[in-house]
Amino acid sequence: TDGRVFINLEGINNQVIITLTDILGNVILSQTYNSLINTAIDIPDVKGIYLLNVKTANGQRVLKIVKE
Repeated sequence: TDGRVFINLEGINNQVIITLTDILGNVILSQTYNSLINTAIDIPDVKGIYLLNVKTANGQRVLKIVKE
């Protein structure tokens, strides 16, 4: 990615927790939403690998993001 990641959670009507960490586990961003359809996450300027964790009542998904 060049610095911005878009998240589409259409149909999710409960709490959403989004956490962005670097590859060492340092938390870069943590946001909790009561209802969320679309959002954009800005990745820091530092090149590297980041992990985006999206957690809802239905489960959890971890996505690897490579910042170039």
